[in-house]
Amino acid sequence: MKTSPILIACLLLGGAHGQSFDTRYREVASEMARVAGELAFWCQSNNLLAERDRLYRGALLWDPDDARARRSLGFKKQRDGTWKEPRRPRKSRNRSPRKLPTLREKEKASLDGLVLRALELHDELDRDDPRRPEILSAIVAVHADHEPTRKMLGHVRDGTGWITTTDVARRKRGGALETGEAAIEATSRPEPATLTEAERSSDVRLHAAKTKGVVVLSETSYEEAKAVARACEATRLFARDVLNLRGGFPPSLRVYLVRGDGGVAAVEKIAPEVASVSEGSVGVHWCAEFKRLLVALPKESARRSAAVEFVFGGLLREEFGLTWDHGWAHMGLSVLLTRQLVGAPWISSVHAGPTDGAFVKMFEDPASDWAAEGARLVKYNQVPPLATVLSKTEFDLSQKELFVSALFCRWVIETADDPHKVFGLARTGEPARVAKDGLGKPIGKLQEAFEDWLHHGGTRK
Repeated sequence: MKTSPILIACLLLGGAHGQSFDTRYREVASEMARVAGELAFWCQSNNLLAERDRLYRGALLWDPDDARARRSLGFKKQRDGTWKEPRRPRKSRNRSPRKLPTLREKEKASLDGLVLRALELHDELDRDDPRRPEILSAIVAVHADHEPTRKMLGHVRDGTGWITTTDVARRKRGGALETGEAAIEATSRPEPATLTEAERSSDVRLHAAKTKGVVVLSETSYEEAKAVARACEATRLFARDVLNLRGGFPPSLRVYLVRGDGGVAAVEKIAPEVASVSEGSVGVHWCAEFKRLLVALPKESARRSAAVEFVFGGLLREEFGLTWDHGWAHMGLSVLLTRQLVGAPWISSVHAGPTDGAFVKMFEDPASDWAAEGARLVKYNQVPPLATVLSKTEFDLSQKELFVSALFCRWVIETADDPHKVFGLARTGEPARVAKDGLGKPIGKLQEAFEDWLHHGGTRK
């Protein structure tokens, strides 16, 4: 005869509770299983078949030997007395959903008193005892709408049902991804910033705008400084709300937007800690010690996109210690961010690895459909192995692998319990650790889950 895991735990409790606890638990467990079975039988008669199966599964949490529940769920009893699970659990649905309110009323009338007794047993256990949440989970398995127990489990209402706070966080992250571009318009209005003495006396005229946590100085115009400041503020909000970055912008961060060697030379005098930028190139230098970011751009470059990407890159280095060596996370996140906030990543992001014109077009075109491209890669079995992608540096990634990195980063943000932990593990450079310790799957299963998400259009433009 099998015994409930909860009952075993309670039998072992001992101490001051002794046999009295034992006896009371047996009585509650037996009654819970019996009432759940009666409610399940009512559901069977009223075409609430999904609820019937839920209640029978709940009954088994209280009494694993409940034969009616096991047979109804498709278990087969073996000669040795054990039960064999069905090869494929059946998929049932509620054919009369209008009767669900009646079921909830019946659960309340039949189970409220029993739940109070079960909660008394729950309260007798030490606060850090792992058996406490097991009892709570068994309660809501049979009394689906018992609000006090749901709240003790950290559940919140979602329409007529309940979801976990983890589910709420996932939805929030997904919503923040979808509204990333709009976040720029929702940020605080940038204000004029005061130039330092060195900046005022420099060889180039600088226009300064500030927002929370950052000052942007543009050689071109105040309007450009404001636009980049707003994008940087949106970056900060994105990092906080989507990635749960704890550090935020470092204090006294100043972003310089200059063009040509004259502007670069002027800023090098203002901030001598900034390294030289070679003539004719697009250069960026992040100096963590002095909290300076120099973005030196040719006149025609998309300044806002580049500034957002590199400010965000600086945040990633501050928060996780991620550098170019951690290609999939550092570059994938930067590409994803600029896609969401600016419309398209800056083309410099895709210079690494072998050239692939099709993917360069994907990156450059704000209207490109990343979801369709991800599904196409799955259809033609062209998704690169994650074990390879997650181990490469920026300079080893092909454009296809960088594209997949950005999609993978989005998948992590939308589905992981703790994206912050996953991206923190990127620094180890070990795909197996990212998969197992961060996402709870071996790398092979992770590949399957990711490709399934891509196949079903999990990504959106």
